[in-house]
Amino acid sequence: MHRTVLMLGLAAGLAFACPALAQSSGPFTIDALLRQESLGDARVSPDGRWIALERRARYDRAPSYKLSRDTDRLLSAVQIVDARSGEVVRTLETPDHSAGYTAGRFSPDGRRLIVYELTPDSWRLGVLSLETGAVRWTALAPEDPRLGLTALWRTVDELLVVVQPGGQLPEIARTGFQAQDRIATLWAATASGRSVGGTFIPSGSARDTREHRPPLSLLRLDVRSGAQTPLAAGAIFDLALSPDGARIAVLEDREDLQPDPDRPVLVGDPIRRRALRLIDIDTGAETRIDPALDYGPYLMAWSPDSRRLLAFARHVGQAGFERSGAYVAIGLDGLVSRFADKPATERSPWDEPVALGGWLGDTPVLRVLDDAGVAQWRVPGGLAPIPAQTGDRLVDWNGETRIERGDRLLSLNGGPDVAGRISDLGEARDAGFRAAYVREATPGRTLISDGCAKAAIDAAPVCVSPLEPDETRVASSPDGAFVVARQDSADGSARFRLHRADAGLTLAEINLDRATFDWGEIIEVAHTGPAGQALKSWLLLPPGLAEGVKAPLVVEVYPGRVSSRPPSPLTRRSAMLQNNPAVIAGGGYAVLYVSLPNPPDGRWSGAALAAQIDAIADAAGATGRVRADRYALLGHSYGAFNVLNAAPHSDRVAALIASNGYADLISAFELPPFFRSAPDEGVPIGQLSGWAETGQAAIGAFPADAARYVEMSPLFSAADLRAPALLIESDLERPRMGKLFGVLYRLNRDAALLTYYGEGHVLASPGNLRDLHAHILDWLARYLGPATRDPTLPVARPGLQDGGQQRGVGALAPEQAGRVEINLERRPVEDALGR
Repeated sequence: MHRTVLMLGLAAGLAFACPALAQSSGPFTIDALLRQESLGDARVSPDGRWIALERRARYDRAPSYKLSRDTDRLLSAVQIVDARSGEVVRTLETPDHSAGYTAGRFSPDGRRLIVYELTPDSWRLGVLSLETGAVRWTALAPEDPRLGLTALWRTVDELLVVVQPGGQLPEIARTGFQAQDRIATLWAATASGRSVGGTFIPSGSARDTREHRPPLSLLRLDVRSGAQTPLAAGAIFDLALSPDGARIAVLEDREDLQPDPDRPVLVGDPIRRRALRLIDIDTGAETRIDPALDYGPYLMAWSPDSRRLLAFARHVGQAGFERSGAYVAIGLDGLVSRFADKPATERSPWDEPVALGGWLGDTPVLRVLDDAGVAQWRVPGGLAPIPAQTGDRLVDWNGETRIERGDRLLSLNGGPDVAGRISDLGEARDAGFRAAYVREATPGRTLISDGCAKAAIDAAPVCVSPLEPDETRVASSPDGAFVVARQDSADGSARFRLHRADAGLTLAEINLDRATFDWGEIIEVAHTGPAGQALKSWLLLPPGLAEGVKAPLVVEVYPGRVSSRPPSPLTRRSAMLQNNPAVIAGGGYAVLYVSLPNPPDGRWSGAALAAQIDAIADAAGATGRVRADRYALLGHSYGAFNVLNAAPHSDRVAALIASNGYADLISAFELPPFFRSAPDEGVPIGQLSGWAETGQAAIGAFPADAARYVEMSPLFSAADLRAPALLIESDLERPRMGKLFGVLYRLNRDAALLTYYGEGHVLASPGNLRDLHAHILDWLARYLGPATRDPTLPVARPGLQDGGQQRGVGALAPEQAGRVEINLERRPVEDALGR
């Protein structure tokens, strides 16, 4: 299930760069944003000899943007650094960026590296020899390693890898243009008159009769000979290798599940039953487990003797995991033992209940609830439970399981605690979301305390040159002799840095030109929140704003977001592709990023939200740098839904820009084109409706609260929406703004519908992104007022055919002598290609 949630929710948040310039480059523009580079992952080999870095080329140099959110992987190169000299000794890349390369795991001896090659139409796995630089490419298309642990080393010469049939693209990549390809095929079938141009998606008792994808295969791959041995087939998405290397636990999707009609849907509710089986790698013998069990994600913990597997499961047909889930231990014979303790679960970012557990010797360590409902760690040996805290993780340190809590490792057996935090080789990213909850018992782990590392509790600490405040440790050598850090500087540049005992060395650097752009001042705006709490919002002024001049104000809205420091999109590190606030500020407008924690009842009404925004705008106006009596609202996704609800309740809203948000909340139950045209990929209506029922919208179960869906949908209060509305949507999502535009058109209101094709929740194509930001700046100039960068720019009045209907807009329109039309022609563009 979490695979589908990732496909639905993953957005492209990319950071990029270009060569340094010697003088001022003027204000930040969309072209500057699009010619940036970015840094990917960094990892160290187990022998400490090599460092693998991922560096991505300019965003506007991609060979295609059809893969949308995976464009950064198309632009990626893998650089191999000799850790002894700090020099790049080889680079895996194509000069024309026709293929992108990313790094997987090092072999246990550090002599080989898994690498992945992605093109707009293909995806394959290879093995890089670190000594020679030769790559042995296979014809295997592995399952996406971001979805779970799907490619791992069993020995120095043997890989276990889950592969897709027919060389398919990664699941995340194909969710975009595969819809177009499939729809084109269906159109052609209809046009032929001889085949079927339709799809069939059943519900209820017949739900499993839908088309299913061909099964994936788990293979044992000898990297020397290339020999492949099939071990299992199915919808496999995660693996766990036993400590003795003899068996592999396989987690896979099975039959479809539909939401329980008697309870509100959670975004994290599974859409397919997750089954678990154990496979003997040498013999291929398979141990199947109780088929009535459905497993929670992430928890697959082998006991040190490799004889039992700890997991989190429930019986199909019971209530959700949060009520009926239990810890279970599975023996090699397939027998399942259930623990009576009530799991104390956490919620993942996708609203999945996550149970945490592990082993201390042959005894399970479980995070459970006591009789009073308080979370605690149940420890072995009759010792008193340890109160649990949010963020606790079980971690293996020198062969002993401990609780990692902040800067300490807590003992589970009554021994002394140890100061410090665990640092590893940078390998955990290959296990998908499981890496956030399960710290694998991997070699090469060091303990960091006061900037120095220890490879063992009794080892002498090894200290390296101090990290700067803007540097973050991303990997360490197994002996602590060096550290790889990422530096994100205030001037917008970024670097990979190598720290040794004597000095620091730059391995790669990007975004050196960011310091040359004219950038506006960022001002803290103090105000109170819905519960009376002290908050900070942040105001980015246009560059070069003259003293005494007040800039027109754009308020960017996303309820639930609170920023205690200047948000990255306002700084020189700004990397948002959609509705970029730094580009808008560079166009001459002040952008206010508001902190909007949810109110005590968990949900903003339109009137309360408008009053809160007005109050924050007043606080921004008190700085004397902006015109706060009238402003534009800007929102994307959930922010768009909220600005549409808030705008009718304030006469100060001069214009609004809403992109890819719901105007009609019933649309949350509708399948997007990809899943409608590809029923074999699953039916994620549960996740989609979960957003509305218990997620961000939190309306309640439908149809029990059907009236609330009408009450809260901006579509049904469109008559009160008088601010000129620029409505933006993308066709690879569901149509979200068309109905609202139709109503506003019917009411003769100033509005526009901007639709992009071949795009998902966040735009990816440079051509479309240039057009989007041109439209945004045009809309602001037309309805909010002239940009401060060019105060002589004439501003058009809205074309008001009916002053009575449109009175709210007319009162807010800037008064100018005469009527001057703004040129809405788009400038030529270069190669054009949630929630």
